[in-house]
Amino acid sequence: MTSTLLIQLIITCFLGAASPGPSLVLVSKNAILNGKFSGSLTGFGHGIGIFIYAFLSIISIGVINDINTLLIDIITIVLVGYMLFLAFRIYKDRKANTENNSNKALFQNFYDGFLICFLNPKITVFFFAIFSQLVSNEMTLLDKIIFALVASVIDFLWYTLVSFMVGNSSAGIREAPSFGLPVVNIGTRQNERLRASNVIDVDFNEEKIISAMNKSLYNEEFMYSIKSLENPYGDGNSADRIIRVLAETELENIVQKTIKYDI
Repeated sequence: MTSTLLIQLIITCFLGAASPGPSLVLVSKNAILNGKFSGSLTGFGHGIGIFIYAFLSIISIGVINDINTLLIDIITIVLVGYMLFLAFRIYKDRKANTENNSNKALFQNFYDGFLICFLNPKITVFFFAIFSQLVSNEMTLLDKIIFALVASVIDFLWYTLVSFMVGNSSAGIREAPSFGLPVVNIGTRQNERLRASNVIDVDFNEEKIISAMNKSLYNEEFMYSIKSLENPYGDGNSADRIIRVLAETELENIVQKTIKYDI
């Protein structure tokens, strides 16, 4: 496997994982209701499902390639067309569905993540359409397993990041601006704290929360405005500045601190 092929795989899988859909809603909901760990566990279950789908897609493509290369081209064109249709449907659909939920056992969070992935045939369509351009008959079994693992790990890491952002309001205030990510801040815990324009503040109101989430996911003008956002908490180069100041500061004549006690 070449480095170019691996980079193509990573970028493609990241774009697939980061696209909004029911999995994002489920992970976000579990993180909000049950905490960051529950959201991450949901993402882990989703990643396991992704590995199964990815590996089966790669194996299937290899079998079809052995039978007829023209057939794989036809299937790819059909699936790409179907993906474009799904993308159009997602773009047009601006409504969010909500449902009540109680605290769940940790295994249930994992199970939910696995099922929402495993029962979603559109994931197979995605992998079949993408991998048909990357997989060749010269690939070894190890290469195919690595392909599936990369897709699985990227999926898990993305949803873990989502869980930490959703389940930790401080991360949304401090770290999210550096990535140009939208944040829906619910409640008053972060009141009067310095924040960037990517943060949408709402009360504990269902309609307002849904409206804010729709804005963060589907409002193109808002999404574009936060892509080049300046983080008010810094640009991540504090360590370099501290090192430079220490290197340029004369330390020989600094006053020595002394401690004296009167007895």
